[in-house]
Amino acid sequence: MAFCQSCGAGLRDGVRFCPACGADTGGAPPETSPRKGTADGPALTEASTGVPAGVPAGSSAGASASPSAKPASGGRRRVTIVVALLGALLVASILAGVAFHRHLHGSDAQHAARQGIDAFAGKPTPVTYRATAAYIGGHLLRFTQKDGAAQVDYYVDAATHRVMRMDDFNHPAYHVALGLSAAQQTALAFARRHFPGFDGAGLTLTERRLIDSGPGTAKYFSFVWIKKDAASGALLPVAVSVRVDPVKNAVFSYDSLNAAVGVDTTPRITSAAAGTTALSAAEGAVPHAKVKQATLAVSTDPPDDPAGRQALVWQVLVQGSEQAGSVTGAYVYVDARSGKVLGVDSLQ
Repeated sequence: MAFCQSCGAGLRDGVRFCPACGADTGGAPPETSPRKGTADGPALTEASTGVPAGVPAGSSAGASASPSAKPASGGRRRVTIVVALLGALLVASILAGVAFHRHLHGSDAQHAARQGIDAFAGKPTPVTYRATAAYIGGHLLRFTQKDGAAQVDYYVDAATHRVMRMDDFNHPAYHVALGLSAAQQTALAFARRHFPGFDGAGLTLTERRLIDSGPGTAKYFSFVWIKKDAASGALLPVAVSVRVDPVKNAVFSYDSLNAAVGVDTTPRITSAAAGTTALSAAEGAVPHAKVKQATLAVSTDPPDDPAGRQALVWQVLVQGSEQAGSVTGAYVYVDARSGKVLGVDSLQ
């Protein structure tokens, strides 16, 4: 894919004028966007959270963590489909390559987004626009603040101009000098300050723990609040994930989601039926498979695709026998309304 040299938006082949900012592309310039893992930061195509797209990934051990941090034992997508769809979340995004309206993704939107970043940071914050990506709540504009080798990423909702995600992994902590309760107060104050209507949103604290994968690994406190459907208990795409430095007692990563629910949250398929379907789907790939957990959530179809349609999904964890010291298994996604298998994600 080519990218606009003026604003960085994705360009289809042969496009003369950028659909985002209107700049003359000269017939679409060669790709100049940063590669995944470069000094310019991760590309928006990176599935950094390991979660179905659209819900903060904070409760998976190591999700959105420093590259040096190892995942905690058993922490791979360990809590839910929600704590496990920001981030990426926000976390499995696709680069915008369609013609967005100028008032949403052009220079006006970028200016408004920069004002949103200034408000979020509490001070003027010079940033560079990187790209636009789809997510379950609409579209995000990614900006980067750089100071030498240090880099902070901001992801701003294109319609509301609110910062939905902030990542600052410049100074990982390798020891703990803070208690869990003190860290929670810091996370709670930050969430109330940056998530509109936090106290009245009906969120439930679903994760409250220290992420510590052992000596030599980065450590941090993780707190996740998620809204649940009152009738079915389904996890909804309204969530906040905050990670706190255990030495400085400061928030270094914030992930949020506040998307309207557009599907019926009453399942037609029971968890038991979803489990049976999941076992059948994993047959052959997971020896001696058994259902370990089934979580109901508003996710996307396909799973892990923030641009997919909303769907009510059973995320079924299937585990089997140990092989070479590791447990085999898979997450199987089953549509809770139709019973259709939407995807199988191996743990290996």
